[in-house]
Amino acid sequence: EVLGHLHDLPEIVSELDQDVCIGEIETDHNHSKQLIDTYGTFALLYNWFPAEAQEIRQFTERPRSEFFALRHAFLEEVLKQRWYPYEQTVVMLLRAVWSKKRIARFFVGNITDLPEGRECCAAAIQQVERAERVLKSLWRERNAAEAGWIEEYHDLEARSERIRRSALVILENLLDKDTRNS
Repeated sequence: EVLGHLHDLPEIVSELDQDVCIGEIETDHNHSKQLIDTYGTFALLYNWFPAEAQEIRQFTERPRSEFFALRHAFLEEVLKQRWYPYEQTVVMLLRAVWSKKRIARFFVGNITDLPEGRECCAAAIQQVERAERVLKSLWRERNAAEAGWIEEYHDLEARSERIRRSALVILENLLDKDTRNS
């Protein structure tokens, strides 16, 4: 059933006249991917790109989704930009917001690539740290030509560090609680 839904993603882009279609998996609020997105990815997005984060949040709870489809014209635009080795979905969503692209959400179903459905704490920490690195880099790329950018960058970076540290404490407490209680 899930594979059938994934097969539909490219068709939805055409049928709904969208530029980006994000596939969302079914999870509960304690699922590790949901926790990483809530306390890590979105928290950092709201720091570095607050207006864009609000817009992205209207379309998806999964800014790091591995399931997406792009209109060919938007894909061509994205491929001409700097490519990041990770968190590319977040970057594409930001670029879609900046260029006023049409974004839709598509429910994929219940699927997981995680053993026992949970990310280990070390992997979650790595994902939050990667997201922060990408967002910092992207912010510099967009703002380095502005007067006074370095002061603003240092302010955002200091806040970002506090957000990342808080996210890591929360994720450690939530994701490792089962192993500490054993």
